[in-house]
Amino acid sequence: LPDWGGMLDLPRRWRDGRIEIVAYSGEYILKWRISAADALFVSTPPGDIFQLLLAEALPSGVTFDQVWSGGERRSAEYHYRDLYDIFKKDLTSQADWDVRPYLLNGNISFLANYYDRRGTDHGRRLALLEGVNAVDVDMQEQGPIINDWRLAGTGTGWGEGERLYAAAGGEISQSRYGLRQKGEVRVDVGDQSTLDQSAAVAISAYTEPAEIVGLSSLDLPPARWSQYDVGDTIWVELYSAGFGGYGSAVRLLAREYLPGQGVCSLVIEQA
Repeated sequence: LPDWGGMLDLPRRWRDGRIEIVAYSGEYILKWRISAADALFVSTPPGDIFQLLLAEALPSGVTFDQVWSGGERRSAEYHYRDLYDIFKKDLTSQADWDVRPYLLNGNISFLANYYDRRGTDHGRRLALLEGVNAVDVDMQEQGPIINDWRLAGTGTGWGEGERLYAAAGGEISQSRYGLRQKGEVRVDVGDQSTLDQSAAVAISAYTEPAEIVGLSSLDLPPARWSQYDVGDTIWVELYSAGFGGYGSAVRLLAREYLPGQGVCSLVIEQA
């Protein structure tokens, strides 16, 4: 497994003669850094927004490594909003980011990265197979299902022409599950194209039930732990899941090493 560096924070518990702590990855640092009161961006590449917000934040021990400069330009304004929330919700709907640790003169420091897409697609060269190197398999379908999404942006009133509006829908989903609406006001978005894009990205993830697969992996071929990392795409075959088994390329979103069990608990999504 790769080296880990992050932040130890609350909650902390004493029980049964031991102390339990919670360890967070480096991204957690940015939950405690906020934007300026008047951070305004007009038609700006999302990578530049990422870099500028980090540069203007109070000292955080986080510097830059890779910053992707592509993607659709965005217009937005932020008012004392925490950086983690901005990066997670606004800047990575079609991109990825992370904060990685490294040693600098014997001290743990952090590098922030903004990617077009993090990780490597290994195709079927690396595979997690139930009964071989995949255990503790669980699969479920979850909601919510949303097939009519309405967004409102900045404006001076709520009438036509007084505020930006955007809508996105899914007719096939509506015919299958009925109309399921959600609305949201985004006062930080002052550009119509940005609002339209936000609505389209939001609806794309919710028109069908999400297949949530949970499993743990063993450090065995054909996918040893050292061969893949968070962000990578690998192949998974589960024979006891679903109505006829489950075989799919999946992307690794997170993993946790459980030393008492000798396994890695994985969080994955269908690629």
